[in-house]
Amino acid sequence: MPHWVIPAAVGASVVLILLLAFIRCWRRCACRKSSSAAVSTSSALHCEHAASGYSHRSLLTRLGGVARKVELTVTNSDLLVDVAYPLALVAEQVDLCHRISLTSIEGVAARRGEYGLECIITFRNGQGIQQRLSVFPEAPDRFLQALHTPVPELAL
Repeated sequence: MPHWVIPAAVGASVVLILLLAFIRCWRRCACRKSSSAAVSTSSALHCEHAASGYSHRSLLTRLGGVARKVELTVTNSDLLVDVAYPLALVAEQVDLCHRISLTSIEGVAARRGEYGLECIITFRNGQGIQQRLSVFPEAPDRFLQALHTPVPELAL
């Protein structure tokens, strides 16, 4: 038996596993996008498709933010944070896929930086765990007004 048969079989297995993982992510992403599209078109107070952001969940998510592809939608009851295609496939890994009830938002702080106004949103998720998320909206004044927040305190 030639020695190249085993590496070819291993390579084919790796490609198959990666393909199945990609298909699984794509299906979850498509399902999530279709459900959020129905909400965003119905009663959006504010909608942006080219914001930036990152999560404070871990060091990896702080370093692995998404630039100019974060979608922010504020409705009467929710804040929807998602990532545009094709980066939507990794939205859950970088922790930028959230449906946050406006009543679960505990605070909004703002910090001026070189990339604009950073809005730091502190909220409780469905399990009651406190989380933080930083977004850089294109129109921060309209975004904060849609969230019904007073002028946020400036964080250092």
